[in-house]
Amino acid sequence: MEFLNVSRCEISDFGARNLARLIFNSSCLRYLFMSYNRVMGRGSAEIARAIKVSETLQVFDISYNSVGGGRSK
Repeated sequence: MEFLNVSRCEISDFGARNLARLIFNSSCLRYLFMSYNRVMGRGSAEIARAIKVSETLQVFDISYNSVGGGRSK
């Protein structure tokens, strides 16, 4: 899978953790769009760590999330 759009899917930090695993383990994901979700500090940190080691991800959109916010419920 090269393209994944999970925008407006009500993804929280728990879902972000699973997406981080996908990013980390994927050898072909190039585009990930996840705007307008409920990802907060913890989830965004896990995604950032996965992106740091990703060799394939080229485009990433996490706009309209509270990535600098506290933990989600």
